[in-house]
Amino acid sequence: MKHQNMFYPRADADLSLYAHPLAADEPRTGLRSVDYNKALPPLRNAIVSITLDNETKTDTIRSMQSAALFKNIPHRFLKNNVRVRIDAQDFLPVDTTLVMTRQMRIGMARNPHIYGDVRFRLWNPDTERSSANTEVTVNGRKVVSDAEGIVLLTIPLAEQKTIYTVRSTAVQLLDSVVYPPFGPDDIVQFK
Repeated sequence: MKHQNMFYPRADADLSLYAHPLAADEPRTGLRSVDYNKALPPLRNAIVSITLDNETKTDTIRSMQSAALFKNIPHRFLKNNVRVRIDAQDFLPVDTTLVMTRQMRIGMARNPHIYGDVRFRLWNPDTERSSANTEVTVNGRKVVSDAEGIVLLTIPLAEQKTIYTVRSTAVQLLDSVVYPPFGPDDIVQFK
C-alpha cells in the first residue's frame, strides 16, 4: 500500500503582543504616533483584546516592558487578519486589523489632550469675580485670559508634565501650580 500524504494539524500557537511608544525614526504603519515623553506617567494596565472569528481573547500589559500573552491560538489564524484593540489610561485607543504573527509589536500613542490641554479660570474668592484679559505664564508660555477669565493653552507633547507652574505680573496669584488633567471648574486663585 502506498503512503499517502497525510495532513497533520499543527499544534496551537502562542501569541505575544508588545505595546511600545513609537520612535521618531520608526516606520509608520497607519497607527497614530507621537513623541514619547518620559516626564509623563508610563503605560500601565493596558487592556489588549484580539478577535479571532467569533471569539475574543483579552490580556493586560502591565508596563512597556511586558507583553500580552495569548495561549492556544489555533495555528490557522497565523498569517491571517485579526482584530486588535488596546485601551490604556492616558493613551489613544488602538482598534485595528493586523496580520497575526507569533510576536507582534503595536505602537501606542499618548493622548496629547490629557496633559496638554490647560484650562482654568482666574478667580478671586474674596470678590467672587474672575480676571478678564489678564496675562499669565504657564510653564514659561505666555497666555491671556479671555473675557470670562478663562485661560486656555495647548502644550506640545514633548513639553507636557504632570504639574505646571503658573505666574503673573498682572495679578497676585495665590496658587502657583496646576495639575492636569483639567476640568471645566478648575480655578487659579488671585488677590
